[in-house]
Amino acid sequence: MKTVEVRGEGEAVIDRLISSGICKDAGKVVRISLRLLDDTREEKLERLREDISAGVVAAKEGQVAPSNVEEAKKQYREQRASS
Repeated sequence: MKTVEVRGEGEAVIDRLISSGICKDAGKVVRISLRLLDDTREEKLERLREDISAGVVAAKEGQVAPSNVEEAKKQYREQRASS
């Protein structure tokens, strides 16, 4: 078992979730939060794998010209930053 100290905004969120009845205690808040964080990470990894696969297919089919690779990287980073 790990002990975690939460301060400031995190503490306020935990208190609000407990007082609203959404969670019965801080441990439940942390367990749900960690599960959501892990699920989100897995979803992002899966999207990245799909994007890479699509890019490989497009490159093999000649749909990606060497001259636009840097622009494609820029667009990809911008798209991911906004999602």
